[in-house]
Amino acid sequence: MTVIIVLGMILAVITLLLISFVHVEIVFTDQLLLTIRYLFINYRVFPPQEQKKKRQKTTPPEKKEKEPEDKSGKLKELLKGRGLSGLLSLLGGLSRLAASSAKRLFSHLIIGRFFLSVRVAGEDAAETAVTYGRVCAAAYPAVSILVQAARCKRYEAHIFPDFNEKKTEICLQSRARIRLVFLMWIGLSTLIQGVKILKT
Repeated sequence: MTVIIVLGMILAVITLLLISFVHVEIVFTDQLLLTIRYLFINYRVFPPQEQKKKRQKTTPPEKKEKEPEDKSGKLKELLKGRGLSGLLSLLGGLSRLAASSAKRLFSHLIIGRFFLSVRVAGEDAAETAVTYGRVCAAAYPAVSILVQAARCKRYEAHIFPDFNEKKTEICLQSRARIRLVFLMWIGLSTLIQGVKILKT
C-alpha cells in the first residue's frame, strides 16, 4: 500500500512538472533581452550574464575570441542585432521559424501580450519616408505570421513616421508561454526524424 502511495505521489509530481508552463519574455529597445522562466527558475538567455567576465579572462588568446562566432552562426547574429536593423532581423527570423518546420511548436505557443511600437525618424523627411516604408513592409507581415501561427490573446503593432525627430525609437515587448510536455514531445519527434534521415 505504501509503495502505491509513493508511486502515485511521484507520478503526480511528474505530471505537474510536465503540464507546467515555460514562460518566455522578449524585450527589445536598443538590443534584445531574452529571459526564460520555469516554475521558480529564472534564466537570462541573452545577453549572457557571464559574457563580460569570460571576455575579460580570454582576451589575450585570439582563437578563443573567434570560436564562439563560428559555433553560434546565424542564431548569434540574430540575437546580437541592434537598433532598427536588429529588430527587423529578429522579427523576420521568428516569422520564418513560425512558417517552417517549427510550425508545430508555435501552434502550442500562447502569446499573452505582444506590443510593438516603432517611431521612425531620420535626418530629413525623404529619409524618414523611405525608412518608414521599409519598416512597414518588413514588420507588419512578420507580426501577422507570428500572430496567426501562435495563439495570441492580445497584440498591438504601431509604426508611424516622426518628421520632427532624428532618432528612431523602438519598443518591443512580448510574453509567451508553452507547456513543458509540448517542448519535450516536439524535441523527441524532431530527434526521431533526424535519426531516420541519417539512416536513409
